[in-house]
Amino acid sequence: MGTCEEGETRHLIVVDDDEMTREVLELIAAEAGFACESFATGDEAVALLAGRGAPFAVLTDMQMPGLAGEALAEALRRVCGRSTRLVAMSGSRVERARLRGFDGFLLKPFSVEELTAALADEGAEGAPVLHEAVYGRFAESLPPDKLAALYTMCLEDARKRLTTMRRSCEERDVDGFRRAAHAVKGSCGMVGAAELAGIAGAMEQRGLDSGSFEDFEAALSRLERMLKNIATER
Repeated sequence: MGTCEEGETRHLIVVDDDEMTREVLELIAAEAGFACESFATGDEAVALLAGRGAPFAVLTDMQMPGLAGEALAEALRRVCGRSTRLVAMSGSRVERARLRGFDGFLLKPFSVEELTAALADEGAEGAPVLHEAVYGRFAESLPPDKLAALYTMCLEDARKRLTTMRRSCEERDVDGFRRAAHAVKGSCGMVGAAELAGIAGAMEQRGLDSGSFEDFEAALSRLERMLKNIATER
């Protein structure tokens, strides 16, 4: 295990079975401004991350002995939660279906700029998590407590609608599912939460065939994290 750039606030975990690749990735991560730890196996990373604070992001190779790929993504979600950004990497293209548990993908070799972009607060389809211009307009017209209450209400409503969509899925209630997704699309769109609005819109269109709710949950976590970061900076 290696460590680099102690003292940085953003903690990045690198998982790759090749020692030279780990060394190079540590240098790239340091150049991008991350505090970095590297692990040779997915099993080692999961074991040592369990019980620790969630890192900002995990960057992991898709093809390794032992725990890897989708199984590793699931294990990392269990120990890190939804706030950690999971980015897969590989020396060859990977089928989209195999990346469902990840927030992004990098094709090796990649640059510092590509790493920074992959770890940015941006949705998997390129939609920004939050249109900061929209947020800025609300911030100009509302006192801080009202601004915080507005976005808290948006997050709480999206979580309630998610519960409704899950129940509608279980009951095979297509209309109920689409109404809940439509409501999230509208409310999130109004406050500039573009990624969530886009995901909800796609769910509304596809109905009960939308598949997993993981993308919705991950987008919720990214929005919440970004709002906290903006509030801290102001």
